[in-house]
Amino acid sequence: MNSEASQRCFACQQPITPDEQAISCNECRARYHRKCWESRGGCAMPGCSLNPASRAEMPTAAPPPPAGIELPAPSGALPSNGLAITSLVLGILGLCTMGFMSLVGLILGIVALKQINRDPTQAGGKNLAIAGIFVSAILTPVMFIVMLASLLFPIAVKGRSKARQAVCTSNQRQLALAVQMYAQDNGGQYPGTGWVKQITPYLGSSKLMFVCPEEGPDVPDIVSYGYSSALVLPNGQGVKEKDLQSPAKVGALCDASPSAFYPDGGLIGKNVTPRNRHEHGIIASFCDGHAKFYAEGFVDGDASNEVYRGFYRLRENGLLRF
Repeated sequence: MNSEASQRCFACQQPITPDEQAISCNECRARYHRKCWESRGGCAMPGCSLNPASRAEMPTAAPPPPAGIELPAPSGALPSNGLAITSLVLGILGLCTMGFMSLVGLILGIVALKQINRDPTQAGGKNLAIAGIFVSAILTPVMFIVMLASLLFPIAVKGRSKARQAVCTSNQRQLALAVQMYAQDNGGQYPGTGWVKQITPYLGSSKLMFVCPEEGPDVPDIVSYGYSSALVLPNGQGVKEKDLQSPAKVGALCDASPSAFYPDGGLIGKNVTPRNRHEHGIIASFCDGHAKFYAEGFVDGDASNEVYRGFYRLRENGLLRF
């Protein structure tokens, strides 16, 4: 700094005459008129520690975060999103409801996450929303599996029941035909009290024809069907074919209880009774060889019931001649 510049006031840039009171800054050595120094309250040199402007606390704005980087929220500063909390709770409840609440939790979690992305002040609930979506997304398929199973299970059960019904109908048709063949080989006389042993040779000596599928596959030596006692004389012998007025209406065998162990077989009206074993229905076979499923089942004492008429009061109804 030259001598002329050093005699000028740094504040007002006017010369400092010898008769004027002057002052120098102790830090930067800049010269001032005393009145200029006092009016400013200190030095005017930028960066000087005696410059009042340098000593003032000037608020500065924080630089924005770099793009793509999310600053963590201070603890307790950002509130959690209510939908995010609800999403997580419903996702957890899905464990107890086989996933039925999880679908709602999944939807709420997605909505909450969108809200949080639009409003950073709710960033405290972002982790809750993600957790709710994750838990709900895992359990939601369980709900659909349970719903599908609940719809298909009755169909499967009904299909299995129909299959068993078809097997039982086939069994009784074979038994009724065996009864006919026995009569043809024995002078037109039907089997008597020992009907199981008498017709077994006509079944290829198979015991399976005597087992209703509804009894289960683990009891192959069971006789599930009853033979009509109307076809058995008091002496234990069978009646003659000529004594039947209408073989298509005279019952031969039907589902009965209690079941007996092979080769014992019960007689309807004596020691066994017709049983509605197939979904409240019953299968019966007749002396002409046909077998049929009756959805209404057997109704004891009901004269309008076809199964009852086929096995009871045959003489009174004119189906037997003696």
